[in-house]
Amino acid sequence: MRKAFGGDNLTVFCDSKELQKTLREIDFHDKTLLMMTSGNFDGVDIIGFSKELLNIK
Repeated sequence: MRKAFGGDNLTVFCDSKELQKTLREIDFHDKTLLMMTSGNFDGVDIIGFSKELLNIK
């Protein structure tokens, strides 16, 4: 993946729980998050998780 995207500043996750843990530790104020998958993030409710990250009820 790093070679295909041409850089070392890429993080690849193969475990959705580890991805969620890492994302919960980031302050997304004034940041953009792009998530790409060929599946469904192992069944993660992406809308619910996005609201959680953005502190939306």
